[in-house]
Amino acid sequence: MPTAGAPAAWRLLLHPPADAYRNMATDQALVKLAGQPLLRLYAWQPWAISVGYHQAFAEIDWRRCWRDGIDIVRRPTGGRAVLHAEELTYCVVVPATHPWHRDGVVRVHRRISEALATGLRQLGLPVRMVHDRAATEKGYANEFSCFARSVRHEIVAQRKKIIGNAQRRYPEGLLQHGSILIGRAHAKLGGYVKSASAGDRYEAVLAERAIAIEQILGYLPEWQAVADAVVSGFKSTFALQFSESEMTPEEQALSGKIKHELLQEIHGLANS
Repeated sequence: MPTAGAPAAWRLLLHPPADAYRNMATDQALVKLAGQPLLRLYAWQPWAISVGYHQAFAEIDWRRCWRDGIDIVRRPTGGRAVLHAEELTYCVVVPATHPWHRDGVVRVHRRISEALATGLRQLGLPVRMVHDRAATEKGYANEFSCFARSVRHEIVAQRKKIIGNAQRRYPEGLLQHGSILIGRAHAKLGGYVKSASAGDRYEAVLAERAIAIEQILGYLPEWQAVADAVVSGFKSTFALQFSESEMTPEEQALSGKIKHELLQEIHGLANS
């Protein structure tokens, strides 16, 4: 821990777009080998649908996904499905020795949300943090999409959700990652639900409850501009000093192993 008055030192990883299996494997590897707090920012290429850790692949028309060149992957965190398209994805990892690891889920979620909101305001976005007291975990679980329901402290603009978050605790550390909606492509998720009628409903629900930066600003901002704002928000909120870094050989090796395991699950789905 830093001395009194000294800014904390975090790793900063800015990764180019990668496939779904590499992205999820990297997040898991970083928390499994957590030694220093870090912020990782990344994107997805090709687009992908991630499902929550306990969500069934059977809810998704995975044959259509593959036909359209969209990956399917299981997240290490809970929550519901997300179409990762025109977005910036963030990942925060803190080791088990960090004070945040002893705090509750809601408190850590609130802290990270404060930093994210501070960053988005620097883009001129009128965001605020709200707590949906009427929301329940059961109600959240009954929704197909992560963006269809607000729980805990959420960042909203024009009363609509602009970031989806999920958190998981490991013995080695804490992982929270989430999607910051830059463009509107996330709303196409409903087209990949097995039930056509349900897909139409999900598209309507997403239009009602979620909003992208593009819809507020009137143009699609560059990914790097959003990334710079997020980094600035963390710096100012927590008085951080970031050290931009690459993955260590050990992290890369573990990421490769986990990616293989994720692909094996998808291969099993294809053969079922």
